Amino acid sequence: MRSVLENLPNELIIEIFGYSKIRDLSFGLWNLNKRFNALIRSLKYLSLILTKDCTSEELLFSEQIIRMVIVTLESINLNPFINLRSLVLNLATENHLKQIQSIVLPNLVYLSLPLSFDSRSTKQLASEVFSNRFSSLRFADLGVIDMPSNLSWSQSPSLRSIRIFSPNINIIPLILQSCTQLTHFQVRITGEHPLDIPSLPIISNHPLKQFIFLQAQHSTIAFNIANIIYLIPNVKQLDLRLCTISFIDLIKLISKYLIKLNRLILNNDYDIFSIGTFIEIFQYLNLISFFRAFDTLNFRFDRLLRNVNNLIYYHWDNKYASIKNLIPHIDTLIVCCPVLMNLNQFTHIRYLKLTSLTDELLCRVSNICLLNK
Repeated sequence: MRSVLENLPNELIIEIFGYSKIRDLSFGLWNLNKRFNALIRSLKYLSLILTKDCTSEELLFSEQIIRMVIVTLESINLNPFINLRSLVLNLATENHLKQIQSIVLPNLVYLSLPLSFDSRSTKQLASEVFSNRFSSLRFADLGVIDMPSNLSWSQSPSLRSIRIFSPNINIIPLILQSCTQLTHFQVRITGEHPLDIPSLPIISNHPLKQFIFLQAQHSTIAFNIANIIYLIPNVKQLDLRLCTISFIDLIKLISKYLIKLNRLILNNDYDIFSIGTFIEIFQYLNLISFFRAFDTLNFRFDRLLRNVNNLIYYHWDNKYASIKNLIPHIDTLIVCCPVLMNLNQFTHIRYLKLTSLTDELLCRVSNICLLNK
């Protein structure tokens, strides 16, 4: 049985064309007949990887291309690609950077230029990005960015995710002030400029959800990150790879000000900490979260967890099956709502507080025979 491409329905042909490279479409199918031309023109989400300057065939479909990856140092004319949504420059030159303008690429949503050969053009582009010139831009990986000359940018509310390198830690509060709707922020600090605390902006309830702070490898400077943590109270995921004077103070700070945090990654050499230090750290962590993170991780952590015997547990609902491994370590139990629970299983508690008392719960309390006096 033979199948002829022209006998297939339009929907199936369009799907087949979607898996084809632009060059294959232009050389193999373009101008074959009017039907194929119309179907090719209907394709709206084409991608193009450029290893050299555009050919006439690629320019033929320039308005249909929404994603482009440039992996060449050759000069590229971006003007024909007016509908571009995503642009990745693996090797950003002055020619490339100067063309990244809102009038040339007004619909840009994703911009990545991890390696730039022109710091001046990169700095100018960053100024435009953080001043809302690209009103549709959501993600920006701008490579190495230094502080702006006037030490300020206007607001850029469209940005949701940013990844940068910078020699100056003071760029962090500056970006938080500029990007009022930012939810993901990754920064690697490569210099040793101290944080200018008197010049910190007043930022209230910033919506940032994930913050990744990377310190240059082999750097030994201890940055005052406490004043940055104050600015991001809604963070849920925190990844810190930095030097710190007091690890315990850092944990205390995080536990006090980042109350919505549910994931913490600290890239430190844990082997240098004593058992006493670890036990003190555990006191500042969410019970369920830290048992999930550390239980059965390795022999040393298993032994550490068995030494934790003075935990405080706040019970909010009937879902307490997940704390089964915690029960032998709970010293204080606080029941915060009228729930039914088997109190007899908490054999090691010494302190019990009921904020909402029912007759049945009171009866259960009176029947506890294992509660320590």
